[in-house]
Amino acid sequence: MRVLPKLGLAMLPVALSVTLALSSLASARQVETMTEQYRSKGEAIALALAFSLSANTKETLAGNVGRIKDLISSSKTIAGVSYIYIQDWEESILAHTFEPTFPTSFSETNSVEKGTLRAGERVKVAPSLQIDTPQGRIWAMDIAAPIGDGELGVVHVGMDLRSIEGQVASVRRSLVALGLVVGIAGVLLGLLMAVVLFVRPIRRLTALTNEIATRGDLTIPIDARSQDEIGDLARSFARMVDGLRGINGGLQESARVLTTSVSDLTHSAQEQQHTITRQAAALQQTQSTAQEIRQTSAAAARKAESVLEVA
Repeated sequence: MRVLPKLGLAMLPVALSVTLALSSLASARQVETMTEQYRSKGEAIALALAFSLSANTKETLAGNVGRIKDLISSSKTIAGVSYIYIQDWEESILAHTFEPTFPTSFSETNSVEKGTLRAGERVKVAPSLQIDTPQGRIWAMDIAAPIGDGELGVVHVGMDLRSIEGQVASVRRSLVALGLVVGIAGVLLGLLMAVVLFVRPIRRLTALTNEIATRGDLTIPIDARSQDEIGDLARSFARMVDGLRGINGGLQESARVLTTSVSDLTHSAQEQQHTITRQAAALQQTQSTAQEIRQTSAAAARKAESVLEVA
């Protein structure tokens, strides 16, 4: 596999991990923000209803609850409100927004009795509450506001947690999709930068080294202007080529000296051969001269004998 696909495969998991991490953090933050918003909205509705009933007495509370049914119904239409119901001091249901009837299997889990709220607290919150109704299960955050410090009853407002989950899921999907697009764009941009900054110089250096190896031409210049690791690699190749060029020059000089020495040896051998030839010729001539002297001496000896005989 080439370097570019390897870089892409290495960068893609990083982009996916960053996208998932950021989407998870953003989703968690969105859940916290929306939960806090829903709590504030539910608290405002519950306190408003509780305040509108706080001027009553136990005798007048049930009658006056009917007067604020329009307020209860309009509050039910506010985004995020799942239900509203009002209890008296005996936990009897005075009004509710459940359809068609109040859940028969309902059991109170967020009751507010007098003195249960600490100083500074105005409502009691159950972060997660599930209620089975004929229309299905309700998953809500129950906010209970006491009426008249709890002596008259309690107003319960349920904020739909399922809608928070749905909105957060939609935001999460959007973030993941956007993150994937941005991540892929970042990977492509990174690959483009890798091509310009790394792959192209490496390919150029590879082509130069192949040309030097193919042609055997050590005079081809190697560009090493960049100051990064690739520039260091190119400068190392340039130093290696310079060293090979020096070795090649030394080998050529040695070959020239060796050629000269061989030529000198050949000339010396030829001169020695000529000298030996001359010496052999001189030796042969000397041998001929000695033969002539011997013959002359023999003739002289015979003449001397003849003279002695004559004498």
